[in-house]
Amino acid sequence: EIFEEIRESQNEVSSAIQIKYLINVCSCDLLEEPAMKKKLDENGIEREGMNIPVSIDQPRRETDNKLATCVVLDVLINTKYLHELIATIEGKHWLSLFIIDRVSSKYNINLDK
Repeated sequence: EIFEEIRESQNEVSSAIQIKYLINVCSCDLLEEPAMKKKLDENGIEREGMNIPVSIDQPRRETDNKLATCVVLDVLINTKYLHELIATIEGKHWLSLFIIDRVSSKYNINLDK
């Protein structure tokens, strides 16, 4: 809903304007740790893969330090797993790509990686 409002106002002004997104990554002990899970793929075939639970909050409109409109989202991930990831540069990089992918998929938006 908020994305549509911003897209509409963006289209009225100029197609060159880009929306700024701020993603807060937070830890949460209530979310399960990642684990191997079995799921059915699009063809109904059972596949096993890593399940990484995340909770993505509803987007909200805010203003940044320059008083420009932006969209803010909070993403929760298991505390223990988050600390393991941010312990290395590779883990931080993987986490940022993972979160961008999950947010992009959930809200059908294209975020720069």
